[in-house]
Amino acid sequence: MMPWRILPVRELSLRCWNDEWVATDAISGDTHLLSFPAGFILNQLRAGPATATELASLLKFSGQMETVQEYLDALSSLELIEPCPV
Repeated sequence: MMPWRILPVRELSLRCWNDEWVATDAISGDTHLLSFPAGFILNQLRAGPATATELASLLKFSGQMETVQEYLDALSSLELIEPCPV
């Protein structure tokens, strides 16, 4: 399974309030309101690359790999993360 990372051209600031996250990109000026799992994933990727399996384990979503992959795909479509080059 390939690892994911935050795009190197992003300078993200993350804040969590209750069950929602706000991600602000200082480079583009974009602000995104994220669900708790999506924000948690971004926060984990700030520490370094991780696979969907690793992220699912941290989220306690071990039996829900498709759900974690959907979050990764959504964050990728916002151009916040990408698969790590091999």
